[in-house]
Amino acid sequence: MKLKRFIASVIATALVGTTMAITSTTLSADAIADTYTATLNGTVGSTALWDSAAPSCTITGDGDYSLTFSLNEATESTEGSGALILEIPDINIYDIAGEGATIADTGIVLSVNSITIDGNAVAYNGPSDGAYITGDNGTCIRLNIYNTWGGNNVKDIDFNFTAESDVTINFNVSGLSAAIEKVNGSQAEETTAEETTQAEETTTKSNDTTTKSDGTTKAGETTKSDGSSTEVAQEETTTATGDAGIAGIVLVCALTGAGVVATRKKD
Repeated sequence: MKLKRFIASVIATALVGTTMAITSTTLSADAIADTYTATLNGTVGSTALWDSAAPSCTITGDGDYSLTFSLNEATESTEGSGALILEIPDINIYDIAGEGATIADTGIVLSVNSITIDGNAVAYNGPSDGAYITGDNGTCIRLNIYNTWGGNNVKDIDFNFTAESDVTINFNVSGLSAAIEKVNGSQAEETTAEETTQAEETTTKSNDTTTKSDGTTKAGETTKSDGSSTEVAQEETTTATGDAGIAGIVLVCALTGAGVVATRKKD
């Protein structure tokens, strides 16, 4: 009796553990990151910095950040000859706002605080139409500061300038912290609800198993030579059946087989 209850308990515990592991994996897959990377891609005069070569910084949520585009040498920039593009390449707007969403649906905003060339402030006239869009991969967030390539027509700074060392973009990120909290908070609630439901179902199955064990375990009887019978305790009967029953069956089969052999020899 106790053994069957113990087995049922072990099974229930294993099932709950499996449920927890599955739902935990689901949370990891569906949740979004809480840190991202911002990059400043572009070409200024003779210096081209794109993708892995582009300056970058870690975005940990809402706040002010800065990226510096360092020049290989003193250079002269001219209208239509280059580009400056601020981007968060490792974010996916559809993970935040769902399929078919726009950047506006995410609530995340990239905005320029100031721009300096060799430490001297220059005018920023944006964001103009087409400045705030998804990147080339179709899912990330991009702010064109100056970009006339590939059908773009964003000229939010005067690109006719001479630079000795660098161009620095000081920018702000807002709405990201709220977006992360909303998505991950919602996912955590769904996961908790799923875990609770599955744990309740597992407990019910465990109780059913225990009940069946109780129902199939009956008190046994021992018949004495005088014909009277004495009731044996339920737990003792269960133990005897579980531990010695199988051995008894094997012994009976062995003796029966031996009898058959002896009869054949006698014949």
